[in-house]
Amino acid sequence: MPRDVSARRVGRGIWELDITIAEGKTREVRRLCEALGLEVLRLVRTKFGPVKLGSLESGKTRALTTREQDIIAALTKGGSKNGNTTRGASRERTRRYSR
Repeated sequence: MPRDVSARRVGRGIWELDITIAEGKTREVRRLCEALGLEVLRLVRTKFGPVKLGSLESGKTRALTTREQDIIAALTKGGSKNGNTTRGASRERTRRYSR
């Protein structure tokens, strides 16, 4: 279930959605849109936990900031029984779709 959803019209019958989810289950955002009868044209991850991509070009990498490293360390400290280290980290995805 999404934590937050916002929509913006970008063309005739085409909308851009910003969807924030708590845990990225397999194809969760795609399945959500499919259930609503929406066709996904593009899916872009813009944030993973404390790490925002910003203007980072596709295929490029950057070093984590000290703050990002500290937050990730705090989230993963002690680990979890099932090995899931992303619990509590929000993921944001932007989706363009048409009806």
